[in-house]
Amino acid sequence: MNSATTCDIEIRVSTHFVDEHSVPFSDEYLFAYHIRITNHSSAAIQVMSREWHIHDGIAVKRLVTGDGLVGKQPHIAPGHTHEYVSYCNLKHPLGRMHGSFFAIRKSDGKSLELKVPAFTLLAPHLLN
Repeated sequence: MNSATTCDIEIRVSTHFVDEHSVPFSDEYLFAYHIRITNHSSAAIQVMSREWHIHDGIAVKRLVTGDGLVGKQPHIAPGHTHEYVSYCNLKHPLGRMHGSFFAIRKSDGKSLELKVPAFTLLAPHLLN
């Protein structure tokens, strides 16, 4: 599990290959990633948007941005955690992602960029 902490907000990421929805002979690889955001600060936050940098294989890069996290803009009180699972499709069995979540600190309206640590997406057959 990879983790990063920004402004006392911890983000942990774990991944797994979704074999039953991948078709390697058609260059279709699906990966799930589980995000856990824990607010260790003394102020509530609201996650407003996200930005993902996706590296598909060696050379293909794409940027994905959008509001919220899987359709929600969660409020996370001090000492609380928000978790979600999402997916990334790749054309290669190896890739990586990193990004940022953009949040508002509720006590003073300050904008926060919360770094999501880089994580690898790896189809298990590459390990053989």
